[in-house]
Amino acid sequence: MLQLSVNQLTTMRWSMAEDATFFAENGISSIGLSRDKVDDFGVEKTKELLSEMGIGVSSYGTVGFTSEVAGPKLADQIFHANQSIQLAAELSAKCLIVHTGGTGMHLKKNRFNLAKRVIDSILPVAEEHGIKLAIEPLFRDPQSQKSYSHNFSDSFELVENYSSTHLGLNLDALHVGNDLFKCPSELIDRHVFQIQLTDYFIRNGRRFRCNFGNGELLINDWLRFIDESQNVTTIEIEMWGEEFDYSPYDETVCKSVQMIQNLAGRHLLPKNPSESKPIGAVTPVGIYKE
Repeated sequence: MLQLSVNQLTTMRWSMAEDATFFAENGISSIGLSRDKVDDFGVEKTKELLSEMGIGVSSYGTVGFTSEVAGPKLADQIFHANQSIQLAAELSAKCLIVHTGGTGMHLKKNRFNLAKRVIDSILPVAEEHGIKLAIEPLFRDPQSQKSYSHNFSDSFELVENYSSTHLGLNLDALHVGNDLFKCPSELIDRHVFQIQLTDYFIRNGRRFRCNFGNGELLINDWLRFIDESQNVTTIEIEMWGEEFDYSPYDETVCKSVQMIQNLAGRHLLPKNPSESKPIGAVTPVGIYKE
């Protein structure tokens, strides 16, 4: 069953209580939790509030690793990641989103060895607690000239080394863009757990989030991919940044949810003509009230 969720970064200045109340009142029954908001509100209070409001948790995150010499020691990063896995389990999150850091001037082989050391240390904990680790590929930031350790293709190469069903990818449309369609579909089907959906535009080599329909994202093609995927169960809307600084959160959330509903339910047809239902007919529990 496909689920539509909204990440709390979309409503960055709202409190946990404001998020939960607004989402529940508008039939949005799934949320991507921000670590900062959970820390501010408290884990136990968050669990109680979401349970009371009937809201599930699509993701918790993010946890990050750095390969910079001046960064925290690797052992400390692994310790905090394992703590985050336990918190994600307490919150009944579907997955924990994982970011890798900058290249730190390391060769690719060394970066992969470092990442494998991390995964080898935290994956057993994730499996024990029933939490999926969703690595999120990040693009290069041209402003800082910083390349991230694992871009789209590197991330697939990394997770291909493991056979665990608890390790895969979270694809943020801002970072992946329309390069999604250059990747073999069988790799995507095997490894992608969740999609974070946003439109985006490019200015001076940088990508910025924007409202659906105002940017370069091939939204219908993305939704068709999601419909045909065997592994993706969640679309998480994530809309934030300078384009939304002066937009009311309630308007941003409602317009985004309605846009995806309309496109998925009215315009997206299955590839196989013998299948009569568009993905909007799959009854995404995060969109419609009973």
